[in-house]
Amino acid sequence: MKRDPAELLSDIRKPLEMSKKTSREEVLRENLKRIRDWIMELAPQLPSSERHRWAQLLQAIDREKPLSDIRAMLESALDREPLQEQMSDRAPKSAKPGKRKRPASYDLETPLQFVKGIGPKKGAVLSRIGLEKLGDLLYYFPRDYEDRRKQWRIEELYPGASATIMARVVKTELARLPGNRSLLTVKVTDGSGAIDIKWWNQPYLEERLAQGAMLLVSGKVVNFQGRLEISSPEYEFAEDFDGVNYDRIVPIYPLTTGISQKVLRRLAFRAVECASHLPEILPDEVLASENFPTLSRAISDLHFPSEIPDAELARKRLAYQELFVLQLGLSLRRQQLRRKQGVSIDFKGELRDRLLSSLPFKPTSAQMRVLSEIELDLKSPYPMNRLIQGDVGCGKTLVALLAALDTIEGGAQAVFMAPTEILARQHYSTLSRLLKPLSIRPLLLVGGQSADLRAQALAELASGAGPLAVGTHALISEGVVFHRLGLSVVDEQHRFGVQQRAALVAKGEGPNLLVMTATPIPRSLAMALYGDLDLSVIDEMPPGRGGVKTGVYEYDEHERIIELVREEVSAGRQAFFVYPLVEESQKLDVRAATQMHKQLAEGPLSDYRLGLVHGQMGREEQDRVMTTFRRGEVGILVSTTVTEVGIDVPNATVMVIENAERFGLSQLHQLRGRVGRGGAESHCLLVLGEGVGETSRERVEVIATTGDGFKIAEEDLRLRGPGEYLGTRQSGIPDFALATLLSHPDLIVRAREQATSLVKEDPKLLKKHHQPLRRRLLEAYADKLELVLSG
Repeated sequence: MKRDPAELLSDIRKPLEMSKKTSREEVLRENLKRIRDWIMELAPQLPSSERHRWAQLLQAIDREKPLSDIRAMLESALDREPLQEQMSDRAPKSAKPGKRKRPASYDLETPLQFVKGIGPKKGAVLSRIGLEKLGDLLYYFPRDYEDRRKQWRIEELYPGASATIMARVVKTELARLPGNRSLLTVKVTDGSGAIDIKWWNQPYLEERLAQGAMLLVSGKVVNFQGRLEISSPEYEFAEDFDGVNYDRIVPIYPLTTGISQKVLRRLAFRAVECASHLPEILPDEVLASENFPTLSRAISDLHFPSEIPDAELARKRLAYQELFVLQLGLSLRRQQLRRKQGVSIDFKGELRDRLLSSLPFKPTSAQMRVLSEIELDLKSPYPMNRLIQGDVGCGKTLVALLAALDTIEGGAQAVFMAPTEILARQHYSTLSRLLKPLSIRPLLLVGGQSADLRAQALAELASGAGPLAVGTHALISEGVVFHRLGLSVVDEQHRFGVQQRAALVAKGEGPNLLVMTATPIPRSLAMALYGDLDLSVIDEMPPGRGGVKTGVYEYDEHERIIELVREEVSAGRQAFFVYPLVEESQKLDVRAATQMHKQLAEGPLSDYRLGLVHGQMGREEQDRVMTTFRRGEVGILVSTTVTEVGIDVPNATVMVIENAERFGLSQLHQLRGRVGRGGAESHCLLVLGEGVGETSRERVEVIATTGDGFKIAEEDLRLRGPGEYLGTRQSGIPDFALATLLSHPDLIVRAREQATSLVKEDPKLLKKHHQPLRRRLLEAYADKLELVLSG
């Protein structure tokens, strides 16, 4: 019979007080084992806010920490007023002998060692796979299932069957093999036939599986030398049957050393039993519209389903919950931004029209459509937060420049931030050329410029004399002050973190934000990544650009490649050679930029001037080489992927990408976009490394079959997943347990719609029935997804 908490606390306190009175620490040491047992009995009845403290005390005792440390921890735990108050409220007024108390209640924060049926030893094993609390185990979902509802007769077995049998041990034979190996063969029968069961390198099972033992066995049947057998199956003694590992659909979990499926299954079963009253997170209207089970039912069905469709529906429900919480955070962020006072720009479009009339070409209808969307935002009293998405060369920079001119005409300043100094300087050069007829001079702020130039730029920005700035991260450094910042343009958005984007916006009082990416992003991923932004897509390419012929080449076809490069450069064109590494690697058999630059310059391309640029070079050296290439003084540029984005050399017609299999598809598409920017036909040559597998070859050939960046992005996302596709750290993609941004695009759309509707109904999630949802939002993204709570 369990004793009440007050009595247990009194027992724990007595040895501590006695050791104080007698000044004999041995009294406490001699009672540690009893104290430990009392804590284990007390723990399930503790308030959740106190359990962690007592769990630490248990660990200190188990690890034989110094007695002085244990004494201090005991005194601290016993003397806490909240514990005394809560325990006195929980203690029964009168406990009748023999009458069982109600089962202890648990919550997601309960340490696993305090959950009935788990305890400290199994809790320590679970901690190896990162499971410390009840919630951790409940959300440690199976990777697969095995249907063990049917019990097979041995005479029914056939090769390849995954079967469960109940049979009696007839004979056990242990064979010792060379190399300290062993093979245990156990013959079993169920009356309909007999079959051998084999275990490798588990000799201790010989004594356990004695003759006459009745076993439940589950495994795959194989044909070995004309005889059926089952190798290394799960088993348990029939007398231990508890309905967890057999006679049902059982979960298969991801495992680590030191824990078996059947042990983890039993522990998960106990956890699910303790979580029958989890608070619901999704609103009732969402559950009804999607026909979803409750949260506690979904968790139960996902671990121990009655039917496989039950598990599938539970998985869908919990995946939806992850997406819904994300979209809710993004909706709250959108609402928050729209309620802020922004910089409203009053303009007539005169500067914009003057620039358009000076251009030797006419913008596409897609460019003008997106510009109209931006101009409506600029005139709004709320800050603009818009993403321009478009393929390589679609003209995003021109649209952003036209928006900047509207901003300048309205008396405010605009700023362009690029991820690299090369790209920032190129933007500076391009904007300077385009704005010369308007007598507007942009300012440059990058890390590598002189102190005098930086000081002059800072002074003009602070006074308002400089209406337009272009730069890198240097723009968000301390000391950069704008007179009246009205528009912040972030180029290649996915290369910046959320904090950097926010830091640029913080340079003004609610400035408009325009972010751009030349990496085509599938709609499902865009909604997850940039759900706090309005989306504009430039889906039309400017006329007059030459086509790009793309081909896949073998490692030994370099003579053909060199001949094509020679023809193009001799005709006055320019070429890129791109390599995945800067220096040769002993571990990776791939070509490297520095070595190949030397080989090409001294060998087959010695008649031409070659340049070399890579990320390990200093900024000034990179800029010098790129400038000579843009001017045409260098005919061939050897580089790493620093040329991936933004490098605009219309005269370049050849892009050779070595070891193409080592690049992502979207990265290859970006590199291909560096050629074909003028009117001449261009070539992209994807060169495979030696011994490339068929899968890698097929992946690279996707680039050769289409020039549609969005199709390529979908394929890249499917092959690599969102984390590798954009880089989880930079993009802020959350870690989902069940949802996938590729497999659940329909769920993302519905989650976004319903989250937006909920935010309109309860803008701060203050209604009582939304509190569990609010808590889940804070738990999930308070320290992971800053865009949810910042600003």
